[in-house]
Amino acid sequence: MKQFSLLMLLLLPGYGYACSCVDLSLKGTVEGADIIYIGELKSAELVYPESYDGWHQVQGHLQVKDRIKGYAPDIDLIQTGTGGGDCGVMMTIGREYLIFKRENDIRIGICDGSKQIDSHRDTARIERIKHYIQNGSITGNE
Repeated sequence: MKQFSLLMLLLLPGYGYACSCVDLSLKGTVEGADIIYIGELKSAELVYPESYDGWHQVQGHLQVKDRIKGYAPDIDLIQTGTGGGDCGVMMTIGREYLIFKRENDIRIGICDGSKQIDSHRDTARIERIKHYIQNGSITGNE
């Protein structure tokens, strides 16, 4: 029985992946994004793109509420992992998100700074981002 269990462990695909992001400063995160905005998730669905080796993704539409950097359309299409080990942003319809994107790329993730807005700390972070974009300096601690 022990041999069978060991054989099964070796044959099963590994699903123990964990998200590992390079810890970027707020300045690096802002400079790395072409587009930054706050948006409310209006719709979402699971998709299975071939380019991600079968990992399912969440694809959704965000209504842009506040453009912070660059141009985003009024309704923006995004795609992310399901959260957790795939570095995706956990998405909930009706919630607001701080989005960092590259131009012409629908993918977002926690490693680029995208996240659900859910606390006073997030509001303060957004103000620091806006201040940096307007004045070239970071205020407060990050």
